[in-house]
Amino acid sequence: MPGRNRLLRTAAVQLWLLAEARAIATPVLKKLKDAEAVVIGSGSCGAMVKKFYPELFKDTPHAELAKQVAARTWEFSDFLVSNSA
Repeated sequence: MPGRNRLLRTAAVQLWLLAEARAIATPVLKKLKDAEAVVIGSGSCGAMVKKFYPELFKDTPHAELAKQVAARTWEFSDFLVSNSA
């Protein structure tokens, strides 16, 4: 079953990549856990923390922390507009 073997290899690679991404993201998440606000100058980096960290850490011991950090994460210009007096 060549198709099935390819599917299994693809799934294995995806799981490995997920584990690698979590290994890289976990120290970042831990460093940001006590931040009052996380303001990021790059939109794509901000999106990673705000939108994708909760998904990346879903069903893991860090799931709640990822949601908390995401809720406090801003892209720089959004932070300025939303928090200006």
